[in-house]
Amino acid sequence: AVANGSPRQAMLTELYVKAVEEALSTYTYPAHLAGLTYEIYRHSRGLSVRISGYSEKQAQLLQQIVDTMQTLQVDPRRFDLYMTNIRRSLENSLKGRPSDRVVSGVYDVLLTSSWSAQEKLAALKTIDLAALKAHAEDLLKQPDLMLLAVGNVSEQDSLRAGEVVSQLNPGGKAPVVKRSQVRKLNAGRWVLQNTPSIQADAAITLVYQGKTANIDELAATQLLGSLIRTPYYQVLRTEAQVGYIVSAFAFNVLDTPGLGFMVQSNSNPVGEIVARTRKFVAAYVQGLAELPDETFESTKAGLIARLTQEDKQLADVASRDWSELDRRAYNFDTRERLVAAIENLDKAALKTYFQALTADDGAAVVLSYSLGKLSSRPDLPTGLNVISYQSIDDIRASLQTYFQAPSE
Repeated sequence: AVANGSPRQAMLTELYVKAVEEALSTYTYPAHLAGLTYEIYRHSRGLSVRISGYSEKQAQLLQQIVDTMQTLQVDPRRFDLYMTNIRRSLENSLKGRPSDRVVSGVYDVLLTSSWSAQEKLAALKTIDLAALKAHAEDLLKQPDLMLLAVGNVSEQDSLRAGEVVSQLNPGGKAPVVKRSQVRKLNAGRWVLQNTPSIQADAAITLVYQGKTANIDELAATQLLGSLIRTPYYQVLRTEAQVGYIVSAFAFNVLDTPGLGFMVQSNSNPVGEIVARTRKFVAAYVQGLAELPDETFESTKAGLIARLTQEDKQLADVASRDWSELDRRAYNFDTRERLVAAIENLDKAALKTYFQALTADDGAAVVLSYSLGKLSSRPDLPTGLNVISYQSIDDIRASLQTYFQAPSE
């Protein structure tokens, strides 16, 4: 929570990462010559250090990183530069594609560790060098440490790396930093998030959230995302030309299920895009029932093939294993369980699930939208149980129920 429990903490951690990176810059070239690369980055629970390359010198580099983190001194002039660079990056993100902005808007609503660019910019105004120094001390007070070693590395080398990392918490006691939580939307209601953009285009991301965070629902939304992608594009982009960026996909957030639709348009306002999407969704219930069995089975097989394809790089293995550690799935079998659940799905069951997921009287929906220059308000279709809020803080305050992760 100290690292990313608020926009301010997130920005302080980002500043700390930049300061550590620069303090280590003199070691970058020698590390490269030794066949090593490293990366330090902020994430939802705190910060991570990733080292890759020849194992012989990894412990030495790791020791240097740990020493730097513990003895970091930040020059005031460099601090001002970090602040300027982060501020510029955030301001540039506000100028990005509306389609990207509205996807981010959904995460800002659903994920407890996600903060909007506007929130981060506001937080930066409250930060000075003294605040960064205090935050650095807080980060290193009894940190919750986790180490993963993958590849051509011995148990002895792994234990040695663990000893180095443990220098950050010699007492060995630390509160467990829990995984970010996903807010549970209310059934039968639409939550609206206005995600403004300076671009003229209108854009939406509309997400139907699943009911429970279990492997069967994750499998169903994954398969639906694969099946629905092409027909949604065909109807809204090719035939109706509602927008020029059109996509449908599984919108699974930290193992919680969802089905998402995203459109950016330079000719149709938000209300029209939503109406067209709802019309497509209603029609696809029958379209799914009439889908040829061979199309259903081939799409299922293609999804399973993508999920089970062999990792091409060691970094892919490490990323997948790290995700398992993050969800505390210590059997490291999430992919296998997901594939098994997909294999068990049949067309009739998937149709029933899709109908329940998207039915107006039970659907839990978040709509992130950008009006652009095409309208002054969303003008959504009538009959929807829309809950309007003054700010994203009000949205978050109203959603106090969270999904329980399958592995917890």
